[in-house]
Amino acid sequence: SHGLLGLAQVHPEEERKRIVNVVAGTFGRGGELGPMEMPAGVDATEVLSISIENTPLCGPHNMANGPRAVEAAMNAINAVLDVPMHYGKGKNH
Repeated sequence: SHGLLGLAQVHPEEERKRIVNVVAGTFGRGGELGPMEMPAGVDATEVLSISIENTPLCGPHNMANGPRAVEAAMNAINAVLDVPMHYGKGKNH
């Protein structure tokens, strides 16, 4: 949820945000986050969670993987654009 913390500061005057939560890898032990699991200060009415698994890791210690990770993520998203989604843990997720 660390990447979601900053959403409270994005257009704070706008309530009831719609959020697309994209994660490289799995969602972790807690699973995907729905509107009820948003950090304090984030008023979300709907959340779309997307997990892109099996992509090369990139970050401060893996910068060389950045271009490969971006290409793998784009290919993964393009491959599932027409695949039906499933409902998450709660209402509007």
